[in-house]
Amino acid sequence: MLKILSHTWLANKLSSHDKMQKYVETNDIKWLEQLVRQHQDQLFGFIAAQSSSDLAADVCQQTWLKVMDKKHLYRQQYQFKAWLFTIARNILLDEFRRKRKYTENSSEIESLATVTVTLEQDTSNNERVFKDVDIILYTAALNKLNFQQKEALMLQLEGFSLKQISDICGAAEETIKTRIRYAKQNLKQTISEQLK
Repeated sequence: MLKILSHTWLANKLSSHDKMQKYVETNDIKWLEQLVRQHQDQLFGFIAAQSSSDLAADVCQQTWLKVMDKKHLYRQQYQFKAWLFTIARNILLDEFRRKRKYTENSSEIESLATVTVTLEQDTSNNERVFKDVDIILYTAALNKLNFQQKEALMLQLEGFSLKQISDICGAAEETIKTRIRYAKQNLKQTISEQLK
């Protein structure tokens, strides 16, 4: 019994990176299950904020399958969450491209945001951008952002650094900073207009 408890305690103390390393080394599904429990909600929220909930569920499933299939590509220098979100982003973009081939109406693949944010700091001037904004107004404003601005902002809200967002999106850090700045400005302006 003590051995089981110590093993459970140890598993809970390991970082996501360490759990992924254990999964790669042992191929033991329990490590993957722990990663899914730990990251699934955030992953789904990130994808759903840029697509529909149905597409997000599909992309999440494909992402975890890709993690299983490509675990041998995971490297020591990776941060697991950034690697996971990069895989999910690439799958989402592939889905967007595939859907565009079959539909003339790109509005079908516009996002239906489900993210709830009530307070966000503008890091450039410490001005409070959102304070107790009704989620409906926020969602409507978020949906008006272009994909790149929304993506960069959502990754920042997930806690990724500029460097990590840059790596995930395949864009320079300065470009990411600009996208986030414009996203916040556009959100603030849209919400202000809606409140008038």
